[in-house]
This record gives sequence, structure tokens and C-alpha cells, in this order.
Amino acid sequence: SFLLFTKDISAVKFKEIMRATSYLLPPNQRTVARFMNLSVIIDWAKKILRAFPQLTSEEQQIFGFLHKHTSIIMELGILFERINHISKRLKTEGLSQKTIKTSIAELQPLFFCGSLRIQKFATECLQYLKDEGEKLGKAKAVWHASSDVIESIFGSYKNRKSPNSLNGVTRHVMILPLLTAINTETGKSNICFKSVLESVFLRDLNQWSADNLTENLTVKRRKTLNVA
Repeated sequence: SFLLFTKDISAVKFKEIMRATSYLLPPNQRTVARFMNLSVIIDWAKKILRAFPQLTSEEQQIFGFLHKHTSIIMELGILFERINHISKRLKTEGLSQKTIKTSIAELQPLFFCGSLRIQKFATECLQYLKDEGEKLGKAKAVWHASSDVIESIFGSYKNRKSPNSLNGVTRHVMILPLLTAINTETGKSNICFKSVLESVFLRDLNQWSADNLTENLTVKRRKTLNVA
């Protein structure tokens, strides 16, 4: 719908319209992970639809295509609201028989809505929770169910590593074991650095690098060009 609309107007007119309506554009998504975290886009679409009667004629022309997708927008809005609420509980309280039971209770109302897609999604979620509940074993077992810690660890590593992609994976990757060895009570590393410094030598690092890391293309480039 948006492409058909742009064919009917000149390039200059299109730029003028887009400049006037740019304040209503959807939030930016990550280039690589643009199909993840879609709840913010759905929330934006719902707000545009609610505010549609108050928009100018030009704004309505630009965003009018959303009306054709009202059904799926509303359905996804319902699902994201429910799933985000359940996910937040599992992240903070962990996966346990108690949280699974509460989550299943929150999914039940979805089976009584008129959308077959929502019902199908709820069925899949319900089955997933039941399957995971059977893996818990002990009745009081609580499993960690959040990737936030892993993302934070790799985020710290990403901030420290070289931005040059030609370097590939370097010895900097050994920061990861240090980040995962933090004592949650003291906030300090469980690794005894004194004993490590006394027992690990440069030749050990060189051997580990040769056995585990890929070739550093930056070094290869420098050696090749220097020889030439």
C-alpha cells in the first residue's frame, strides 16, 4: 500500500510529506535483529490506529495502510502483552512448578478469544511450559530462565575487543572465563590470579592460541605486505 501511494506523487512532494510526518515514524530496529523485539513496533502501530482520526489528511495517506493489517496488529498486541508479562516473571523468579502454574493460568483466557492464531500460539506455549515442567525433577527445583546474564557478559567482551573485524577472535576471548567466575556474594572473581600468573607462561598462551583461535587476518595482511 505504501509503495502504491508513492507512485502517485512526485519525488519532491513525497519528500515534503515525509518531512512533515517524520515525527510519527516507527521506532528504529536493529539492522541484524530487526525481526526480534517486535512488540515496540506493534505498540507503535496500535497507537497510530487509535490516533488516526486526529491525523492530518497527508498523515492518514502515509499510515492508512495499517488499517489493512488491523486484525494481525491487534492479535499480536494481545500476545506480546501476555507473553512479555510471563517472560518477566520467569526472568525474575526463575522456572519452577509455581511459576509454570501461574503462567499457564495466564494463558488460559487466550483459548476463549475468537482468533484461531492466538489459540494456536497459546497451545504451543502451554505445551512448552508443560514439557519444561517435566524436566525440573524435584518439586522445589528452580531453574535460571534468563539470557540477560549471558548477554551482559558478551556485551562486556564486545566493548573490550577490537572493532576491526579482520582481527577475528583473539586472545581477548579469554576475558569471558574471568567474567563468568564472579562471586555473586562478594562481587569479586573466584580466580586466584597470583597462582595463575605463577603457573601460566607466555608459551602456554601461544600454544592455546595456536590450538583454539583462527588466523588473525590483520597480522597476515601486515606480514604479507611487509614481505612484499
